[in-house]
Amino acid sequence: FPVTIHVEGMEKEVLLGNDWSKYRPKYILLESHLPIEQEFNGELSAIMAEREYHLIGKTLQGYFLGTLWFRANEVNF
Repeated sequence: FPVTIHVEGMEKEVLLGNDWSKYRPKYILLESHLPIEQEFNGELSAIMAEREYHLIGKTLQGYFLGTLWFRANEVNF
């Protein structure tokens, strides 16, 4: 099951504070207010890449508002 992190702008702090060796979900969903093109090279993607996750998509709820989907690199289809 995916883990959704919706913390009103505190996503970076939550991601940096997680114990990734203990809590490593296959999918992580994060709220986003930026265009997907900016998210691919953005701070959250960099943090997730350091933890071996990659951005696989974004669902939109408005013009830019949406949910980023990150998948752990070890997940196979």
